[in-house]
Amino acid sequence: MKIVSFLFVSLIIFAPFLVNAQLVKCGTGSEPCKFSNLVGLVKNVFEFLITLAIPLAVGSITVAGIMYVSGGAFGSVEKAKEILKYAIGGLFLALGSYVIISTILTVLTGDTNLLK
Repeated sequence: MKIVSFLFVSLIIFAPFLVNAQLVKCGTGSEPCKFSNLVGLVKNVFEFLITLAIPLAVGSITVAGIMYVSGGAFGSVEKAKEILKYAIGGLFLALGSYVIISTILTVLTGDTNLLK
């Protein structure tokens, strides 16, 4: 379990470096940062987190389903129900945050096509 946790944290920390990501395209050279760049930063970070959250939730739901069907082979049915509850809750939280952040960014900028 410690190895999986270490790999997960390493992926989160080093993924932007692996894909040569640039979160905000300002502050380099003579172009100063503006409010629209801050909104772009929020949008980019949010998209990255949603990109991680959905596959993790699907994987957790899959593991919980396998544990539930197998009964006592990998663990108890109660543990599978708990994993399923938290995975679905996390998925709803991630998708609910999409609605909230989209609404806030639309109100701040007036751009209705910001998170599409």
